Amino acid sequence: MAEEKEFPLIVWENTAEYKQEYEQAGQRFDDIEKRLRARGFRCTMIGDLTINSDGVPEVWLNENRPLMADRACRKPEDAIECSLAHGDTGWWSLDDLEQFVQGRGFLFKSAMWDLGYRRSKVKPTKWARKNKGDKEPQRDAQRQVEATTGRELERLSKLWVMPNENAGLDNTFALSVGKKELIYIRLEFNPFYGGPAEGLSSYYGPRMRARGHIAKQQDGFYIEPREVLLGEQRGIYVRAVKPDASRVECVWPVRVPKIKLHDLAADLVSRVKSS
Repeated sequence: MAEEKEFPLIVWENTAEYKQEYEQAGQRFDDIEKRLRARGFRCTMIGDLTINSDGVPEVWLNENRPLMADRACRKPEDAIECSLAHGDTGWWSLDDLEQFVQGRGFLFKSAMWDLGYRRSKVKPTKWARKNKGDKEPQRDAQRQVEATTGRELERLSKLWVMPNENAGLDNTFALSVGKKELIYIRLEFNPFYGGPAEGLSSYYGPRMRARGHIAKQQDGFYIEPREVLLGEQRGIYVRAVKPDASRVECVWPVRVPKIKLHDLAADLVSRVKSS
């Protein structure tokens, strides 16, 4: 993840497990796209398969609905036909697309919303024109990090490796734990690039690539992480378990200066080797 030296921990994206999952996701996407096209779906672009921070495969979809399609869809049936034919722009998981093939799910609901329709409050299986006060459909709530209290708070508060530090855009890594329970690291970079067009690739490329997951299985131990809230500080509790079941515990910050990321990872390795 850093250009100047090798990262001390195994990155999941460099493992055979990741490559196998990516290949399987690619095959699944090809099958889904074929079924979408077979039922008349069309768009400007669908592809760019990637694995997101949660470890979930997703693709980018650019819909190509006609201009002012919402005005043309005067009846729910018109909106349903348009939504199924074009979808909605955004990053969508393969599960989203699988449901969309069947004419249901969040992608379909999002497309209908853009065309001015929501589920009927009287008959949830039907569609009705949305009103000014209606709220846009939301996905299921994300997992909330519960506050740690009592003795556990006192114990974990002594395990901080280093404090949370924000060194500014382009100089800070953000850490989180996704649905696959992998630690995800990404560089927080400035999206408002002010240089010449020729420099876009050199500016965005390295920053976009400065992200990835830490593999659970490391050399001689595996990692069990979870996000914790210790008082007002958010952190990542890391438990490193060795083959003999002995373990090393520590708490990582969720904001790490770029120059300290390697020190953070090296600290965990040294703790495991010395235990």
